[in-house]
Amino acid sequence: MDPQVDAASDPRSRLARYSPLAATSLVAGILCVPLSAFLVPQLLAVGFGAAALVRTPRATGHGRWMAVVGIALGVLYVAVAAAAPLVRPT
Repeated sequence: MDPQVDAASDPRSRLARYSPLAATSLVAGILCVPLSAFLVPQLLAVGFGAAALVRTPRATGHGRWMAVVGIALGVLYVAVAAAAPLVRPT
C-alpha cells in the first residue's frame, strides 16, 4: 500500500468508523428471524442497540442506524413471541 494514500480513501478505515456495538445489535436483530423461538437474540439486539446509542457520539453518529434497526427487530420479535400464544388456530 502506498504511504501517500489518504486514510479516508482506504475502505477498511470506513468500516472502522462504525460502532461495533451497533453492528452487533444489527446482526443479533437479523438472527431474530430464524431464531425467533428463543428469546436470547431479541434481548441481545435490544441490549447492544441501547448500549450503542448511548456510547456512539451524536456528532459523528456512525452506525446509529444499525443500532436503531437492531432494536426495532428485537422489539418486533419479542412482540411476536408474546402474541403467539394469544393466536389460536380454529
